[in-house]
Amino acid sequence: MFKMSGRALFCLLLIISSCNKDKFDFGKLKEIELTPEIWIPFGEVSLSLKDIKQDTSIVSVDEDGFISIIIEKDSMIRTSLSKAMLIPEQDTNFLAVVKGQSVQTDVSVNVFNQAEYKKIYFDTLVISWMLPVGTPPGTRINISFVNSGHQNGNLDFELDNTTHQEGEFHTSVFYNGFIDLSKNNSTFNVVQLSGNLLQTAPWVPNGTPIPFTLHVSKLKVAGIEGYAGNTTIDLPIFNNQLNIRGLEKFSQGIIFKNPSLKLNIFNQSGLELAFNPKINGANPREGEVISLEVPIINVAKSPSPGQAFTTQITLDKNNSNLPDMLNNLPDYLTASGFLILNPSGNQNNFLFQNNLLIVNGTLEIPMEFSASNLFFENEISNFKFWNSENRTPEYVEFELNSQNLFPFHLKLSLVFEDSLTSNVIRAYEVDILKAAPIDGNGRVVNPSNHHARLTLSENDLNDVNRANKLKLQVRINTPNNGNDFVKIYDSYRFTSRISGRAKLKIQPLK
Repeated sequence: MFKMSGRALFCLLLIISSCNKDKFDFGKLKEIELTPEIWIPFGEVSLSLKDIKQDTSIVSVDEDGFISIIIEKDSMIRTSLSKAMLIPEQDTNFLAVVKGQSVQTDVSVNVFNQAEYKKIYFDTLVISWMLPVGTPPGTRINISFVNSGHQNGNLDFELDNTTHQEGEFHTSVFYNGFIDLSKNNSTFNVVQLSGNLLQTAPWVPNGTPIPFTLHVSKLKVAGIEGYAGNTTIDLPIFNNQLNIRGLEKFSQGIIFKNPSLKLNIFNQSGLELAFNPKINGANPREGEVISLEVPIINVAKSPSPGQAFTTQITLDKNNSNLPDMLNNLPDYLTASGFLILNPSGNQNNFLFQNNLLIVNGTLEIPMEFSASNLFFENEISNFKFWNSENRTPEYVEFELNSQNLFPFHLKLSLVFEDSLTSNVIRAYEVDILKAAPIDGNGRVVNPSNHHARLTLSENDLNDVNRANKLKLQVRINTPNNGNDFVKIYDSYRFTSRISGRAKLKIQPLK
């Protein structure tokens, strides 16, 4: 299946999506008790895509540093075509041999879907036979399937009423053989039987017919040669987990520009196929399923047993709605559909039990996209901004200075709520990063410098301190309000220096 191990490409977004309340302890500010106002440098955050070890099973970087996600799915669809070899229940045949003569009889084989079989290979063949009551005593009859055989030699057997009861069915069982249905390639679906009376009562004159009943009671088909008909075979549903790591926590808002899905279809059978795939992208978080519009694919047959023929097709924005499906960030790909056998009509086929149809897929997502209010949300319960045992400061202020080479604009929203009523107590927004400018091809040309400050007054702090739930939301936009497509290169980086200060109320000594 898709090889999904490895680090996510959107490293910047990953950092945001993995943040939690353990990263910041606002209560540490309580240690400031002797200075009316002090700056605290929280440190510097820096990230470069080059600093992150790339897992080549998912991340591809070209010579120019342009990044793509490549997800390989082995056996998206893997199915046996054995349904094409189903043989219906056979008729009971009433036949006869003639004393003193060799008799050859044609017996028709029932098949499905206008098939025209020349040869049937079997794992197990069970012949039920019966001599009627009143057959002359001491009768022995030899029946041979002409030009057929099994693991022990020619496909023949004997009927007798010396050791077998008349008027009852008895069985002869054969393994690992074949039945010729072609009469030396002059016809199809016909078994030629040769019957000889080996022994009977001496008073039976020559030319007397000796009747018997013959029935194929079990035929476990292992393979066929000849025309298999033009029936339709439904494929089972296969679920393939995608989990494009680093994006799975994000909701709608991203539009990929040039994704592609390459299908390699391996056909081990001698059947020409028309393949109508049904591929869906499922997003349980959003409760949506988007169907991929795929044209019917003509799959060539294998040239000879033991070989596989590969048919390749690429789906992209020009012949499918693949970008629309991926823009919903599906968690799963489901694949099914149906096969039409021999869409071009009558032709020579071969098919064996171990012949498979295997569909492998390679999903390539070049990191060229636009993002409009792509957002990540996280919720912190039992939130406490300030230790109530300490005096509330006159204000707390945070300051951020950043240099950004990513073409993203990031805005952070903080919503403080009462967990019982869900009433919003305070809400703040601050720009974390300003998008770096890009050229006409979507590549960053210069870094963007940004200064941001968030001040919480004493009233703010008192209100916030009543909150016990914090909702964090980060919104990401590409330039031009999310309308411009950008390209991601491994040289991109950002650096942010974060600091804060608080002014405390100092109580004079008494």
